Amino acid sequence: MMHCIPAVLALSLCAGLASAQSITRATVVMANGQSLPGTTGLTCSGLNDPYTNAAGQIGFTGSSSGGNFVWYDSAVVWLNSDGLPSVLTGAEGTMGVSNSGGFCYSPTIDGDDGAWTQLGVLIVEDQPIPTLPGKLSAFASRPSMSPDGTAYFVGDIRDVAAGTTTNRAFFRVSDPSNPVFDVLWIGGGTYGGLTITTGASNFPYDVSDNNAHRVHVLTATGSTATDLFVHYSATDSVIAREGSTAPGGGENWVAFRIPSTNNAGSWLVAGDTNNPTTSIDEIVAYNNTIIAREGSSYGGRVFAGAIGASSLNNREEVAFISAGTTGVAPSTLFVGAASSLSTCFTIAVGDSIDTDGDGNCDAIISDFNASNTVAPGIDLAEDGMVYVNVDLTPCAGGTANETIIGIRFRCKADFNGDGTLDFFDYLDFVAAFSQSAPSSDYNGDLTTDFFDDLDFVADFSSGC
Repeated sequence: MMHCIPAVLALSLCAGLASAQSITRATVVMANGQSLPGTTGLTCSGLNDPYTNAAGQIGFTGSSSGGNFVWYDSAVVWLNSDGLPSVLTGAEGTMGVSNSGGFCYSPTIDGDDGAWTQLGVLIVEDQPIPTLPGKLSAFASRPSMSPDGTAYFVGDIRDVAAGTTTNRAFFRVSDPSNPVFDVLWIGGGTYGGLTITTGASNFPYDVSDNNAHRVHVLTATGSTATDLFVHYSATDSVIAREGSTAPGGGENWVAFRIPSTNNAGSWLVAGDTNNPTTSIDEIVAYNNTIIAREGSSYGGRVFAGAIGASSLNNREEVAFISAGTTGVAPSTLFVGAASSLSTCFTIAVGDSIDTDGDGNCDAIISDFNASNTVAPGIDLAEDGMVYVNVDLTPCAGGTANETIIGIRFRCKADFNGDGTLDFFDYLDFVAAFSQSAPSSDYNGDLTTDFFDDLDFVADFSSGC
């Protein structure tokens, strides 16, 4: 393919994209107390963690003056009351959105546990599971959805209606309009050479946008000192295990946060080790190499405390939130290339943000609300934006308010993520595009084609 080289070859990133500064530009997606677009007169009263699709559009669940809702892109697209005659209540914090506006979340359906998509009921408590003859659904939790509309969830299983739970499994539904519940793991099965229990949590997981790769934190039978492990589905292998040597040697894994993977099969695991110096025992491993360690500085900030959330995207960029340690460093969001976190973007509790673009302080981050147990907490797309659930306190004074904000940490066309838009970004994109690398799906439509090239050239020419 012939590539026309744009005239713009070297542009510095605009203010607010790179490292720490006094005020960071941020966009408010939704905040408690605000009117909800897509509804008639409803106001937001609660927010869950944000998720993204391959195109960078955002989705989340929340609560309002008119019940729970599902948000997609820029507005509410579903209210629990839209499910009538089924009575839907509540909404689990975990969910997912597709590129075409589909969604999957977990409300209570007529008083029973279940999962629901834009098409209606996906599964509900005591529903038979045809792929497991004689078994019924007990609950569906941690639902997600890939960009192509494939739904996933962790489900408990029972033998008789309203009976006790007898097992747990992980399900895939490739076509929610005609649900077939593929069992991807189940208690008692062997994965990576280890047999997993039927009663352990086994909730944390991530699935790549192209559905080709999965990572799960699972619990093996045997000693509780070595039972937790991270399973990588594509090679049916154990990539990390409690009690086993962490990357680099000299310490062993003790606990794991929610892992992450991408279209290329790269993986990210954050967790705790038995390092005798507890102020440096939290690590972030990328493809079996430690890329961040508690106590070290990245982007001019100290990584302190446990990891509250982490994510890996298809551009081999990572995002993670540290919990912070009193007297050392506050809770901090780090975002950057996995290969060079020393120059990553950071923002921390106590930092000021500008939400209206006038350059003045509008709010101060008082907390990050991401969960590392119920949900992944953060879901990094490829467009240079990162979305987080935070508490914001007005700079002029007042009460902290839960808010989902978006921050541009990188110019979208800065393809190599080095902080400068220049000819090397163009060369790197062409190289990736020529090899049909996952990162060259620039527009996130799940296909590498001429439109990716056109969209990249347009953004590159426009600058930052």
